[in-house]
Amino acid sequence: MKIGKKVGTPSSITFVSSAYALLLMLLVFMSNCIDTATKAPGPFVYTTSYVNCTGCGDCVEPCPEKAIKIIETQHVIRASIDADKCVGCGECFFHCEFNAIERKLKEE
Repeated sequence: MKIGKKVGTPSSITFVSSAYALLLMLLVFMSNCIDTATKAPGPFVYTTSYVNCTGCGDCVEPCPEKAIKIIETQHVIRASIDADKCVGCGECFFHCEFNAIERKLKEE
């Protein structure tokens, strides 16, 4: 045995860690999807953070239910999510580059 030899992480541990991370990401993604046949809502409620929203509209087009509108109030343009139309799919959340869409678990 050589003194001072560097010991690396075994490749099996690295693989298991990567596989676990991938599985976790997949589970989070799948839990946020909606059943398009029944329009079953996702587990989250989405709202707009008026502090971060720039009114760019990047969240409007990806919304399958057209639940997001760009509105002007007091000379400020912002996105507004209609809670009655929103099915909780999360498309707006993933498309907003300004972190202006807030996601919270639904209260039961």
